[in-house]
Amino acid sequence: MVKQMAEKLSRRLVANHIITMEDRRFYTYGLELILNDILIFVVIAVISVVTNTIGITAIFTVVFCVLRAFTGGYHSKSYLGCFLITLLNYLAMLWVVSNLDAAGLAVGCGMMFLATAVIWRLAPIEHRNNPFGDDEKRNTKESAGF
Repeated sequence: MVKQMAEKLSRRLVANHIITMEDRRFYTYGLELILNDILIFVVIAVISVVTNTIGITAIFTVVFCVLRAFTGGYHSKSYLGCFLITLLNYLAMLWVVSNLDAAGLAVGCGMMFLATAVIWRLAPIEHRNNPFGDDEKRNTKESAGF
């Protein structure tokens, strides 16, 4: 679905003389990425409104996007896989948050500090679907250290 929409949009850009046919494949790929991100964001936003978890969803979205941008990680081979894995992460976070009590909150904070230490130690995580160049790896490592 994402690929077809991106193809259609890029054809329209060529037809309207906004981009050249030679550059169309680059724009198609960029549109695929943007459309996939929009789809993920809209579905998560709808779930947050339905479940009345807008605040925690905003926090999750910011943290998730920053971590993914600066520390690397898993990259799915398909847009559907990316969508499902991101949605699964979000739903797991909602489940954990909805099942926390005072003791669970303390355990969660401890786990967060442990995860932070692991991220600082191991970041960036390189995936074969999205390898880093040497400069990018160094910059990402520095950014992950905040």
